[in-house]
Amino acid sequence: MREDCANEDRGMKYIPLFSIDPRCVIPDLLHMKIRIVNRLIDGLLAESEDRDNREKVQNLNAPSSHLKNIVAAINSCGVKFEVWEEEKNGRTFTSLAGGDCRTLLQLLPDRLKGKLDTRTENMTLLLWTLLHEICEHFGMIVDGNSVQTKTSLFLDTFVKLGSFRCKGYGRERVTPYIHIFSAPRFN
Repeated sequence: MREDCANEDRGMKYIPLFSIDPRCVIPDLLHMKIRIVNRLIDGLLAESEDRDNREKVQNLNAPSSHLKNIVAAINSCGVKFEVWEEEKNGRTFTSLAGGDCRTLLQLLPDRLKGKLDTRTENMTLLLWTLLHEICEHFGMIVDGNSVQTKTSLFLDTFVKLGSFRCKGYGRERVTPYIHIFSAPRFN
């Protein structure tokens, strides 16, 4: 591990305090799913807020419909979801349970069609679909080799969306849970 850290090939910023054999670590699928779904929802909300703000700059009377459409799409999946502003933390949204995340991964991609920016819609929907497939895979099979292509595509798509100036995505928004997917090749 220390050699990997020295050449920064394995996604480590600092040398570990003590060694843990990576083969002995099993990621908690439930928490990984919740954290990544939260990040994907945050991306949807940031994109819709940006679209609403751009439209308000062009037309002061434009309704703030994009954010409302995203919230409505999530609620239409049977998940109780709300967004609000907090004085200290800014935009905040309802915390989701594991069952809510599973439901959203299954139903939300179809309900988002036509509600997203046309430049990024396909990539955004791909993220949701891939995460669903990856979570289903890890829920049934323990062999990670057969899912490596999907996890790499998920990470690449997440990072690429940042190049479209989508605030909720990009290299700087990769969390440790997203990083788990492709830690050996992330640089």
